[in-house]
Amino acid sequence: MTTYDGKRVELHNMKPDRAGDIAEDQSKQYPEVVARLTKMALDWYATQPTKADPTCISPGKDA
Repeated sequence: MTTYDGKRVELHNMKPDRAGDIAEDQSKQYPEVVARLTKMALDWYATQPTKADPTCISPGKDA
């Protein structure tokens, strides 16, 4: 997980352990994985529009 600007990151193993708990943040143990995934997320985010397409917004009762 990362913020939109990549300043805060967390890395979790989403497979529950034997107790059924999700692992704690493991970003410090796997910095190379964090770097790769953060780059992927930020590269994707950079391709997203900055303004909503007006044709994709359903008019509501306040529109």
